[in-house]
Amino acid sequence: MKTARFPSVRVDPALRSEIESLLKEGETLSAFVATSVREQVRKRQLQDEFIKRGLASLEAYESSVT
Repeated sequence: MKTARFPSVRVDPALRSEIESLLKEGETLSAFVATSVREQVRKRQLQDEFIKRGLASLEAYESSVT
């Protein structure tokens, strides 16, 4: 599978400097961004699953009460 690119994102120079100051040895800004995006995707997936379970639980409760 071919890799794809993220769109360019403009950031304040201060934010870029702050991020660069936090990079681990050998870590690139691109790797940091890719890891951050992966983590956010996973976080949102978990949130969506949590909400779906909660709504299913509410629906099951409501149908058992009536």
